[in-house]
Amino acid sequence: MSDSRLYREMDATLKAYDAGRVGFRALLDRLEECADHIADDPEWQDDFRRAWDGLEQPYAYAASMGWKQIPQDRMPAVLAALSELRQMVSAKLAQFPLGEE
Repeated sequence: MSDSRLYREMDATLKAYDAGRVGFRALLDRLEECADHIADDPEWQDDFRRAWDGLEQPYAYAASMGWKQIPQDRMPAVLAALSELRQMVSAKLAQFPLGEE
């Protein structure tokens, strides 16, 4: 899959999460899978991983405690990470003409 398609898949996954069509774990898994295959910008990939970690760490903490939800006190960090990821993906998509694969 080309990098432009990977960015589009990340965007679609974020939008599906926002619409309630995919759960948090599926969001994490799909974003990670796409990021693992991006080849055009290793620096962006590293920045993305740092932001993605802002989602994964609270999720892992909640799971380690046996909780089904991330605690409210950790949600501001999760929301900030989601916002950063959305911005990063949108900025990358803006670099690709529509229909470019």
